[in-house]
Amino acid sequence: MLLKYPHRMAGHCGSGALRDLLEWAGLGWQEVPGEGLVFGMGGGLAFTYLRLAGLTPPVYLVGRSSDLEVDLLARLGAEVDVRETDDPVVGWEWVRSELQHGRPVMVWADIAELPYLNVRLQMKRPRFDAAAV
Repeated sequence: MLLKYPHRMAGHCGSGALRDLLEWAGLGWQEVPGEGLVFGMGGGLAFTYLRLAGLTPPVYLVGRSSDLEVDLLARLGAEVDVRETDDPVVGWEWVRSELQHGRPVMVWADIAELPYLNVRLQMKRPRFDAAAV
């Protein structure tokens, strides 16, 4: 089964993925919501301060809330199924099952492992999020 899912480049991974998910679900106000609206509706603006050894300078500032994706979907009354595993085989099976049922999936990935990004920062958070609207 081929899932017809819109995807466009985004300024931010979370708000861009949510924008695409809202479009897939047919939610919008005369047009597809923009990333800024999605970010705001998810309560995305937050401040996190981390001190990380090996990072120069040793401080990482995050401008988004840690649960932006789940918070927006919950505010919209969507069913959100968050799953976590350290096992990549189990995680991929969860993703495959959702796709086979015609539901898009948001997956938390370590950005340092994405071949198209030139980053050194690792975002370790073994989490496979399946969200349905």
